[in-house]
Amino acid sequence: MELNLMPTKVVASFANLFFKDAPKASSQASKSLYRADIDGLRAFAVVAVIINHINSSLLNCGHLGVDIFFVISGFVITLSLFNYHAANPSAGLRQFLIDFYSRRIKRLMPALMACVLITSLIVVFISITPQDSLSTARFALVGLANIYLYNIGTNYNSESAHDNAFLQTWSLGVEEQFYFIYPLIFWILFRLYGRRTSRIFIAILLISCLSFASYVHLLRTDYWAAFFLMPSRFWEIGAGVLTCLALSQRHFTIRWPRLLMAIQPVLLVTLLASLLAPLTKAAQMTPVVVVTTSVLIFAGQKNYSQFNPLLSRPALFLGKISYSLYLWHWSIIYTARSLGLSHAWLNAATIMVTTLAIGYGSYRFIENPFRHASWGSTNSKILSKGILAPTALIASILMAQRLILYIYPAQQQELFNLQNWIGKSKKPCHISELTSQNISKNIEQCLTLAPNQRHAIVIGNSHSEQYRAAIQTALPDWDVDYFTMWGCSYEPPTTMSKRYKQKGCDIYGTEVKKYLDKNIKNQDIVFVGYTVTDLLISQELNLHISSLATSLANRGAKLVLLDDLYTANANDSQCESRLLPYRLGILKKAPTANCIINKHKSNNFNSLLKYDNLVSSIRQRHANVYYFSIRNQLCPAEECRRKFNDGTPVYQDESHLFSRASQKLGPELRRQLLRSGLKL
Repeated sequence: MELNLMPTKVVASFANLFFKDAPKASSQASKSLYRADIDGLRAFAVVAVIINHINSSLLNCGHLGVDIFFVISGFVITLSLFNYHAANPSAGLRQFLIDFYSRRIKRLMPALMACVLITSLIVVFISITPQDSLSTARFALVGLANIYLYNIGTNYNSESAHDNAFLQTWSLGVEEQFYFIYPLIFWILFRLYGRRTSRIFIAILLISCLSFASYVHLLRTDYWAAFFLMPSRFWEIGAGVLTCLALSQRHFTIRWPRLLMAIQPVLLVTLLASLLAPLTKAAQMTPVVVVTTSVLIFAGQKNYSQFNPLLSRPALFLGKISYSLYLWHWSIIYTARSLGLSHAWLNAATIMVTTLAIGYGSYRFIENPFRHASWGSTNSKILSKGILAPTALIASILMAQRLILYIYPAQQQELFNLQNWIGKSKKPCHISELTSQNISKNIEQCLTLAPNQRHAIVIGNSHSEQYRAAIQTALPDWDVDYFTMWGCSYEPPTTMSKRYKQKGCDIYGTEVKKYLDKNIKNQDIVFVGYTVTDLLISQELNLHISSLATSLANRGAKLVLLDDLYTANANDSQCESRLLPYRLGILKKAPTANCIINKHKSNNFNSLLKYDNLVSSIRQRHANVYYFSIRNQLCPAEECRRKFNDGTPVYQDESHLFSRASQKLGPELRRQLLRSGLKL
């Protein structure tokens, strides 16, 4: 039965402006699927991602290289499916799907399993909080890493996300979920329309438009859903599908190929400019990258240029090994960071060379051999092995997660039993981005001020939320709510614009203040903390906090300003993880670092002194303002404590507490508040 899609003639007429029909698709079966320029684009994409992950300041939006991969996947998979159907016109749905999935398993699974296995072993031995990484690894093996990362509240751009050794597998999840549904969509559409690829084009275009609409909507309401989830990414892969349908499957001949190839340098410059854009423009740059990549693929069917950088030998080499490079680069960066290596040029170069060497080794000895090896006499057997092997690895990882506290010495159990840093909240009240459309809903969901209960409310950024466990411990009979935001604090717009680039910072403080003015009650307490730098300390901040204090005093509420930590360098904050292999007997000699955090060498030492003075002046004017000062307890002398007496580490990263460390500060917070005269 043929569906009557009204836009068919309109789209076909529009397409005729650019294309003229050529021989039927069946004649395409004998042609090679390989396009050298596609490998060149893969090289461009993977290099951009690696540079961004080594040092994001060099290429702010380099992670959009993943979006280039999405477009390429749509193009290549569609071309493969059309050629398969041309060669096997009588294949039924079951055989069609089995053959497709078996090819995908042979292509993707061996290198992924090798990376997951080796990286998981590294995580177990050098990470003091391995659980999130190992859980992500399990979900990565079944193509669901993106959903898992979204569900645990991952902010891809945050420092805490970098503690996950399998962060890069989110994009594999998006592609694998696409691979799961797209062959069925393709088969149904091909059965309905046969060689009338204009109808198939319209159907995919409609699905892609719906996906793009959901992407635009989610950017305003749930940014990380738009980022991580496949339905809001389908349009990007769909762009590659549409390019293939327009270019290959009706065997269109471009009327003006030389004109398109003449603008290839402009397209490449456009791609590069998009990747160099500020991080705050990443969402706007995504459609630019997708469209530009599609046009490059469209224009590159023939090489009319005498010099095409995408066809250079280095580009073709990197393109061929791009999958292995992408898999391994994050494992190497994660390991380097965990071992305390900085982003100095020498270390960055070492990471690049190591990534290239291991990526090539993975391609040469794992990815390519397994892809072309015989896994069985039928594709059904290949599919079975492709399911059983990752299942066994998942079971092994799950067992390791359960037994991890028992296979290590008792004195190390505390390290492995730590919950994740409190700033890495799995609840939606430590948010990533805000818009004027969703902030009211978010505040009302997070700050549920019941009428007959005392409330403690935490606002600010992660330097506020890291104390939430301390506040909950100090005030066990209180209702502790929080509404905090990555990269944004409660401060004046003048300092906010200089310090933060996160979307929604401009409305966070204003809307929180409006809510507190309307809902705060007598005896409630508001806790506020800051990332203390010289840019923060100003007369504007003094007046801003004073205004909040006055507003709270008028309603009988209190304000507690939270101290900030001395900033440790990466080597110091990750000291425990680097000593772990030595303590377990894996290394015979301890690392040379002595794990000392010297407060006078902290880069925010002078800023914190200024902050103390500012808080003191505010307290002199406002009787309802209190101060929780913790630096003297953590740093009673020149050297700061890096762990408590029971072995619990203090620092999760350079400037944040572990949640368990925060919890241990609860009694001290309560003592200080009571000593200051606050009735609890």
